[in-house]
Amino acid sequence: GVLYEGRQKNISDSHRPFLRNTKKRVLADIFEGADVFLGLSAGGIVTKEMLLKMAKNPIIFALANPTPEISYQDAIDARPDAIVATGRSDYPNQVNNVLGFPYIFRGALDTRATSINQEMKIAASMAIANLAKERIPESVRYAYGRKDFKFGRDYILPKPFDPRVLTAVAPAVAEAAVKSGVARLMITDMRAYKDSLEQRINPARGALNLIYEEARKTNARIAFPEGDNPKVLQAADTLLKENICIPVLLGNSQIIKEAIAELRLNLHDVEIIDPISATDAEEKAQLYFLQRCRKGVTIEEARHRFRSRSYYAAMMLKQGQVDGVVAGITRSYPNAVRPILECVGAIPGKRAMAMYMIAFKDDVKFFADTAMHINPDAEELATIAMQTADRVAKDFAITPHIAMLSFSNFGSVEHPDALKVKKAVEIVKTLRPDLNIDGEMQADVALDENKRIEHFPFSTLTKNANILIFSNLQAANISYKLLEQLAQCEAIGPILLGINGAANVCQLYTSANNIVHMAAITAASTAKKSRIL
Repeated sequence: GVLYEGRQKNISDSHRPFLRNTKKRVLADIFEGADVFLGLSAGGIVTKEMLLKMAKNPIIFALANPTPEISYQDAIDARPDAIVATGRSDYPNQVNNVLGFPYIFRGALDTRATSINQEMKIAASMAIANLAKERIPESVRYAYGRKDFKFGRDYILPKPFDPRVLTAVAPAVAEAAVKSGVARLMITDMRAYKDSLEQRINPARGALNLIYEEARKTNARIAFPEGDNPKVLQAADTLLKENICIPVLLGNSQIIKEAIAELRLNLHDVEIIDPISATDAEEKAQLYFLQRCRKGVTIEEARHRFRSRSYYAAMMLKQGQVDGVVAGITRSYPNAVRPILECVGAIPGKRAMAMYMIAFKDDVKFFADTAMHINPDAEELATIAMQTADRVAKDFAITPHIAMLSFSNFGSVEHPDALKVKKAVEIVKTLRPDLNIDGEMQADVALDENKRIEHFPFSTLTKNANILIFSNLQAANISYKLLEQLAQCEAIGPILLGINGAANVCQLYTSANNIVHMAAITAASTAKKSRIL
């Protein structure tokens, strides 16, 4: 009820500081002209008529559980101008302690705080408030039926399923604990702390940690041909915010700026280039014509192709105007990779190929070739194995253990496809005796040390394989796509190998999160790739 001066019934010492000089005596009286209603008491005690007395654009938090003081629908019916929140998950703006308590405790425990003080609680509140204004990750949209959320009346709080709450709230609490003097363990590198939290909820970030750190050192400019795509824009926002690289967006400037405004992204100073109106489009077309004139390309065809953002981006990389390219979000793989191959090409002596990184909760595997070679011969398979091993060791700091996969185990089937894989193993062992490789073998044998010890004790594969080389593209493609759909893992790729420049092509319709991964991989490789200028 109303806390008025002179009230004696149901009053304790904790109530007395809040007693006010007022003539109001019942709940309905205090709604007159009120800006905010905050209830955490009993269900069904507020009526529509009470809400009609409130000021314009009121805030109505009816948080009694399981039945609010007034239902969400009744509140919206009475006051469509209101921001309404309840404790219910079946309506917008659910106020739930899962957004606060677990992550406040996480930050407090990680700093060994002696107490949870006001500064830490305020830091948690501000982190939650700021997170609600950021873009929504794909995982949250899928959890809520692919619904899109934007900061406004129906979305003022992050969703309980939003994995970013951990990495927003816990670091804010930890920093406040350090600054307010209650921390016994000083966390000074908040970026490293946030990365460690990210690894707990996103296995790919753990495997990519070295890549992200390397990318941040390069300050690389990465071109995105599909610069007007919402997922690309969301990824660009993350890339800038986390200082991973500098995105360069290709497309119509007006369309891109309108999309940025609609998505409420902090990309106001991002570089935008429109190939249609670019002054150097003719120069790029002429250079492309010189490269391809003896491959059936006319100057008219060259000019037409350089109205395409994909060709323009690839030639920007060729000319050193950007450090890398990430493409393919809205185009089929052959159409997306063709401009890169034609403008930039392969490193002399290397084969253009692709691998996928499959990140599980506690492990990571690399699959190859997943995009280029439909039916490679033994020599090509050997090259694929060696290039994959070198890239995994160099970029991911992982010691390669390579299994050459087949439907046969060490000569159990005399078939040309199995013999091809066996020959590829022999080639690698001859050319690269430093690599731990064996085959031909079936996938279960490659991944189960006990089976190898019991049934194939002669196998030279010293540990379970972390690199799986498939005998053809059909097997590789089916395998990673099945895992992506059926297993708890994240498939990152396809990561291009053997290209004479830092370029990658994403899966068609990939997520913003995967675009961020691919951009980080591309940026990190800019210091390692040679470039034809």
